[in-house]
Amino acid sequence: MKNSAMHPKNGHKLGFLLRILTMFWAILGPVAVIAAAVVSTVLEGDWWSELFYMYLALYTLLGFTTYFSLLTILWEAARRTGRQAGEDLRDTPFTAVLHRILRITAVAGLVTVAFILLIFFDLLNGGFAMIHFAIGILQVSLYAVCGIHAVIRRITDRRRAEKQRLAEEKQAWEGYLT
Repeated sequence: MKNSAMHPKNGHKLGFLLRILTMFWAILGPVAVIAAAVVSTVLEGDWWSELFYMYLALYTLLGFTTYFSLLTILWEAARRTGRQAGEDLRDTPFTAVLHRILRITAVAGLVTVAFILLIFFDLLNGGFAMIHFAIGILQVSLYAVCGIHAVIRRITDRRRAEKQRLAEEKQAWEGYLT
């Protein structure tokens, strides 16, 4: 057993809870952005689609880095808890580096939220918002790379399993025929 203060059964419960929390955040984050855009448009007194799209773009630009940062932190916390509880995550060196970069960008994304607040209070130049947006774009790109890697890994695992099944079947038939 690993050097862990966590009991495996409690680790599984906490990991499950963190996965559920991550799933809720992944679903409810975009729903909250859309709801805020709808409420802001309705509060203007008239429904106007261009105004709704403007509010939707504004809230998405302001919140997507924070959304992905918190999503990454929840996801990594669930992975860490699962690893401590004894789950085999089968990390390759590539995925280990990818998750490390994701953790770094998540923390940086949450730190750059302060830039946005300082810009709103006119204490900082608006150009600093580009750092916040660049980190958000990097996070989205890393999530895309992670998704593509997962698809490729599943395809190769499936092909490997199919080759192994065919080899075992061939061996069984050869044994049966002799």
